[in-house]
Amino acid sequence: MMRHWMVSKFASVFVASIILNNLSIYQLLSRALHKKEIFYPRLHNKITIHDSTKVQALRYTLTNCSTKMEYSVPIAFVATSKLPTAYGDFKISVFQDPKTGEEHVALSKGLDTAPTEPVLVRIHSECLTGDAFGSLKCDCGPQLHNTMKMMNDAGQGVILYLRQEGRGIGLTNKIRAYALQDQGHDTVDANLLLNLPADARTYDMCSIMLDHLQVKQVKLITNNPLKLKALTDLGIDVVERVGLTVGLNKFNEDYLKTKHDRMSHMYEKDDF
Repeated sequence: MMRHWMVSKFASVFVASIILNNLSIYQLLSRALHKKEIFYPRLHNKITIHDSTKVQALRYTLTNCSTKMEYSVPIAFVATSKLPTAYGDFKISVFQDPKTGEEHVALSKGLDTAPTEPVLVRIHSECLTGDAFGSLKCDCGPQLHNTMKMMNDAGQGVILYLRQEGRGIGLTNKIRAYALQDQGHDTVDANLLLNLPADARTYDMCSIMLDHLQVKQVKLITNNPLKLKALTDLGIDVVERVGLTVGLNKFNEDYLKTKHDRMSHMYEKDDF
């Protein structure tokens, strides 16, 4: 009986996705189903589908396993504008979660028409202290600014600027973690001592943002293997990794070594 019920639910989800006649929704649904990370709440007609990063990408409510369906996507495109910067002219596009109001930004260049070659892409999580205040405790600011220069020189690229401060734990907890680092704990243990994950970021929104920009193939600027895996698991075609080691100084040397030693960031041997 349970097996027949599950088969019926699977069939209903696929039928409903086709009825939607929305390719992006269908692609996300297919990716989630392909990963087999399906959770069936006991209560009645709700199916929650998770992507490979364990974060809800789509929420489907089926009534009587038929065609009546309510769905939501993590974010939706809102607006775009020209943005002249110190590193050249870009376009800034904002995306927003329609339920929570959470915002993410795509800073792009040379994408007025659909690209035919792989595009330089960086996924950059918000870092107020590094990006805005020039903090030397991390390498976030130099990574952001060097990426902008790299993309301007190349004439094309996109930065997905995700509002996930402090590797996803938020600004307040990030400063609490900084206080523990001042006492001698490294960046991983500081989070764990606060009962927080070392890295709480998610990347399910990236596929929607790249789809909107018509980017099909990616040259990912990162040292973080988790970003490579997350994008690949989302079905994004990452054809190349581009390393980025900048901003090393006496204040962040231990921090960068910790990311290499404990978080498997792919720095070169001579970087330190």
